[in-house]
Amino acid sequence: MRATIRKWLLVLLILGVGGLLLFKWIQFRQTRELLPIGTTIAGLDVSGLTFDQADEFLNDSYYAPVYIYHRDEHIELDPQSVGFSLNTEAMFGEVRQALTTRDAWLQFAAYVMDRPLQTINVPLVATHDEGGLQAVVQSIGDFLDEPAQQAQMLARGEALQEGQ
Repeated sequence: MRATIRKWLLVLLILGVGGLLLFKWIQFRQTRELLPIGTTIAGLDVSGLTFDQADEFLNDSYYAPVYIYHRDEHIELDPQSVGFSLNTEAMFGEVRQALTTRDAWLQFAAYVMDRPLQTINVPLVATHDEGGLQAVVQSIGDFLDEPAQQAQMLARGEALQEGQ
């Protein structure tokens, strides 16, 4: 009697684990177009996003205005005005290459354990116009900078006013 119960419990356990693995396999196959856990592109975590969503996220992050602070003033600088452009195709190409070199069963095991198999870190690939950036910074400096002032002796030589 006890042996029969143990047998049925073992069969139920095996069926339960098999059913769970089948369910996880179906989920894994449905999420294959999503970037795996531990994927960073240009320093930004894009895990769980599609390539289109990652492209939009990168563009929103890197084409956002940059603020330059000088004393009490701040200037908003549009990255595209100095010729900044992301090469998302090259960065996504590196991700695709890293994904194709991985074994599908190892990826499935990592998915089941909810752990990255191996992180994918793609560095920033972008260009900018060095001359245009220097011209913008120089024009901001010309507009906001004030000439240095020397220290001055105050009345009767008792105090010194600091320069700026």
